[in-house]
Amino acid sequence: MPVLKVKDKVTGGTLEATIDPESVKQISGYNYNVDKYSKKPFREVKEDGILRRYFLDRDILGCRINDGKMVYHTNGDPLDNRREHLIVKQKITSLPSSSGHRWPHNSDRLLHFLEKRKGPDEDLCTEFLAKVDVKKFTQKRIDATLLPLEYESFKKKDIDLAIKRVLHKYFDWSGSLNLVKEIPPIKKDAPVPSQVTRKVVKAPEKPLPSNPYCNLSNSVEEIQQLEKQLRARSSKDILTLLGDYRIFPTEYLIKILQERGASMVQFSVGK
Repeated sequence: MPVLKVKDKVTGGTLEATIDPESVKQISGYNYNVDKYSKKPFREVKEDGILRRYFLDRDILGCRINDGKMVYHTNGDPLDNRREHLIVKQKITSLPSSSGHRWPHNSDRLLHFLEKRKGPDEDLCTEFLAKVDVKKFTQKRIDATLLPLEYESFKKKDIDLAIKRVLHKYFDWSGSLNLVKEIPPIKKDAPVPSQVTRKVVKAPEKPLPSNPYCNLSNSVEEIQQLEKQLRARSSKDILTLLGDYRIFPTEYLIKILQERGASMVQFSVGK
């Protein structure tokens, strides 16, 4: 069985590629090296100022540049280039849906697509996509964030159902949509509210009350002191305090949670 000497540029050594006798004349005059990653023999040719690579297996099967064909070695050996061990497959491109439309691949293309369509769902989805910040956009999952006011507005209009109907209608989509309500970060130098009203309850000296924040008054200095004490508590305790607006100003609780990395409140919609 004929062998072709090929150079391994990584090691500088010489390897042997097996070919069929009828392929000798076909690739004669060419010098091949071994690709660093695929380990396939290839030759380089400069055409129109562009350096192109021609692989040995494609040369043997007569494949051309950008013909959409992929050559595979059935025995997994890239140096075995006998025809009986080579198979050609056509590259698979994204197929259109039953409606004849291809998946837009990103939210901007989807917005452009829907702007040309008429219908209540299409109009609602167009308005939604123009305002939302899409974090992830695939055929299986869409993650999007938007500000609280817009979030509540779209939720009342059932945007999740509209999106699913539109994507299924045009692209046979059956993934999941996750809408995330984004809480704007509170600035560290945010001014303390001028009007803070809390009921003053005198706590007994012993035992200590389970909630020391019930004594909140209108004093700015007292608020700052209580905020300092609050930072010593766990995030779990802070979340408990969030359940009762009388205990401590919500903006300060959220501020401390954000400083610990909790900047989002998430609402998840399943399939």
